[in-house]
Amino acid sequence: MQCPECGHEIRTKTLFCPNCGHKIQAALPKPVQAPAPQPAVEPEEDKPPRSGCGLSLGVLLIAALVVLGIVGLGVGGAYLGLRDRNKVEQQAAAEHYQKGLAHMVAGEYELAVAEFEAVVQLAPDYQDVIAQLTSAQQQLTVVPTPTAVLQQEINAVYLDKLREAYDQQDWEQVLTLADQLVSIDSTYARTEVDQMLFGAFYNLGMQRVSEDRMQEAVRYLERALVLQPANAQVARAKDLATLYMDGISYWGADWAKASEQFGVLYALEPAYKDVTERTYEAYLNYADQLASDEDWCAAKEQYTRAIEVNADADTVAKRQDADDRCRAGTPSPTGEATPQETAAPSGTFVGTIVSTEDIDPAKIFVRGKVLDRNNAVVVGTRVQIKAWDWSVIATTDGAGEYSFDGLANPVTYTLTLLDLRSLPLDVPTAWGKLAQIEFHETQ
Repeated sequence: MQCPECGHEIRTKTLFCPNCGHKIQAALPKPVQAPAPQPAVEPEEDKPPRSGCGLSLGVLLIAALVVLGIVGLGVGGAYLGLRDRNKVEQQAAAEHYQKGLAHMVAGEYELAVAEFEAVVQLAPDYQDVIAQLTSAQQQLTVVPTPTAVLQQEINAVYLDKLREAYDQQDWEQVLTLADQLVSIDSTYARTEVDQMLFGAFYNLGMQRVSEDRMQEAVRYLERALVLQPANAQVARAKDLATLYMDGISYWGADWAKASEQFGVLYALEPAYKDVTERTYEAYLNYADQLASDEDWCAAKEQYTRAIEVNADADTVAKRQDADDRCRAGTPSPTGEATPQETAAPSGTFVGTIVSTEDIDPAKIFVRGKVLDRNNAVVVGTRVQIKAWDWSVIATTDGAGEYSFDGLANPVTYTLTLLDLRSLPLDVPTAWGKLAQIEFHETQ
């Protein structure tokens, strides 16, 4: 058949003309007689024939409109769907919120937290859900008060563990368990708990002393004293540790302060740690410092203290030299002579430490001889040895010798000739040492 619009010969069944796109109203008819010839129609010059391209664009435009319509329907449907979904979520949030409030009233805070968290997931801005969630979470952190029976059982468990740690001398664990028990019930078996705490503080303090961790030692001992303020043993341990710590802080920087601190510590407890060695070193270094400044009288005093701790021969010699210079009236660093330390007048007996010797470690001896200006021995003269308010007198024998054996304290003694004009002589002593002293008459 032919297209009624453009006359194109159409050989197959189709709804649209493949040439011009005109719609064919009916399917191809069965073969019929050829139509009568029609007169030819001249095309109008002012109206160009419609092209197939223009018709195709029209078809595409229609198709696009159809697609847009479908999309619009989809968007509209989606909008309606989202609106419905939001409505459903709001309803679910309201249900969870009401359940959360009910759990709060019932004291079921864990369930309340779960419900309020569900509300936050569904509708973060829902009413005061954040405040309610926070309140429920806070309630969960509150430690419930146990019943009296349960409280006693808990206390007993902690006390048993505390006793076990104390018996095992696990002092750190004692402190931990005692703090936990006191935080739970500050009155439970408090006397026993405080006693174990005291023991832990004291023993930890002494451990720190042995480890040379003196600051920690002092802190632990102070805490022990809070529990037992009148405990003399702990107070003494704290004082010793404090003196040692202070002495170390001055070591090498201020020998005057170091010697002062260790001197006190040595007087209290010479066997404490390395106090004997440090006291001697502090005195000796301070004395050498004074000697270098030509402060001989002060140097003599410090050398004397050093010899009281350790009668080393070199230190004894230094002390004698400082004593001689001090007696000779050597000016001090200020340029002034010490009046009582001027040279001895003629006919005066002046004592000198000749030597020191090792003897029985448990004994202290002072022995000597008295000689006149011609080095002849002086027989039958009295020699007094004195310390504080104690004194003893010995008389020189036929060899001009005297002795003080078995002295009880390693201190500085003063020797004086009672029957002759003499200058007193300070003699430092130490355990296991024999000091030899000679008195000579000056020319």
